[in-house]
Amino acid sequence: MIKMIRIVRGFLFSAGLLFAVAAINHDALAQSSTPVVDLFGGYSFASLEGQNAVGRQETHGFGVSGTVNLSRSFGLTGDFSYGWGKLDLPISIPVDVKFTTQTFLFGPTLSARGDRATVFGHALFGGMRGDAQLNVIPVSLSDTKFAMGFGGGVDFNLTDRFAIRAIQADYIPIRDEGFWNHSYRLQTGVVFRF
Repeated sequence: MIKMIRIVRGFLFSAGLLFAVAAINHDALAQSSTPVVDLFGGYSFASLEGQNAVGRQETHGFGVSGTVNLSRSFGLTGDFSYGWGKLDLPISIPVDVKFTTQTFLFGPTLSARGDRATVFGHALFGGMRGDAQLNVIPVSLSDTKFAMGFGGGVDFNLTDRFAIRAIQADYIPIRDEGFWNHSYRLQTGVVFRF
C-alpha cells in the first residue's frame, strides 16, 4: 500500500509540474489547433530480460503519460507504467515468486500531427523499480535501476479532444550491475487532449 501511495504521489507531482509548464505556454498554443496537454492511459505489456538462470519475463499492467506541447511538433513527456508478473524459474522446487515493476521516464517528444492521426517519437530517461516476493519464506526484495525509453507510436484522432492510441512501442534498456538488460514495452489506450 505504501508503494502505491508513493507511485500516486510521484505521478501527481509530475502531472502538476507538467500542467505548470503548460499554463506558461498556453497563450502561445491558444492561437493554433495544437493541444496544450496530451494525457494517455491504457494497457501496458512488457517483455523484460532477466539475468543468469532467469530468462525473459513478461508483465501486464497499465501505463499513463502526460505530454506538454511546447510547439506543434515538440513537447516534454512524463511516462509511468506499472506491471506485475510471476517469475518462471528453471528449478523443480515449488518456489512462487511474484514481482512488480514501475517505470518512471521523462524526456522530449517529437510529433507529426495530421487531421486523422498523430505520429510521435520520444527519448525518455529515468528509472525502473522492481519488487519481488517469495512464497517459501517471507522475503521481499526491491531495487531501482537507471532506465531509458526509445520509441514512439500513433494516435488516431476521433475528435479534437479525444484519440485512440493504436500502439506505442518502446525499447527500454535497463542498467543492471554493469550490464544492459534489453527490455521492450507495448501500450495501447486512450488519449485526452486539453
